[in-house]
Amino acid sequence: MINQKLIVLFLLLLFLIGGFCGCTEQSGIKTEEVISENSGEKNNNQKSQDSIIQYDFPSNLEIEYFWNDYFTEPRNTITIYANGTAILETISGTSKEQRMYNFTKEELFDIYVEILNNNFFKLNETYARDIMILDGSCSSLKVKADKVEYKVSIFNYKVEEIENISQKIISIL
Repeated sequence: MINQKLIVLFLLLLFLIGGFCGCTEQSGIKTEEVISENSGEKNNNQKSQDSIIQYDFPSNLEIEYFWNDYFTEPRNTITIYANGTAILETISGTSKEQRMYNFTKEELFDIYVEILNNNFFKLNETYARDIMILDGSCSSLKVKADKVEYKVSIFNYKVEEIENISQKIISIL
């Protein structure tokens, strides 16, 4: 009898913590987790082994990723809009070049999922290490989604979450 009460109490505690709840809130971005019935087994219809995460895609999504090395060329900025339009601007010396890209809905969704899966909206706003090093690197990622706007700036520092997101963006170009 005590074992059953402990099990029920434990399950209730897990439910309250959110383990089985299925709905979470991330900085104003609504997410819903659907737990797999055959948890732990690989399934080709799943994004991961344990669950599929479904996201509400923001209609006003805007992503701006900037990267370069300090005082060296080129300086690159890509801005991606919710309609799939993307503009890559490269500045080198006095020349400025712009290229237009069109991302599919699936590509936009993949980038957005990468942003959420890497907890972008919970990262520090600045990561810096010895900003007096003139030949270091810098980058920034700014995301507008629904009512949330968040920017992360990086100076001479490697942030794995930003690396994951930027690699996803660059791989689609």
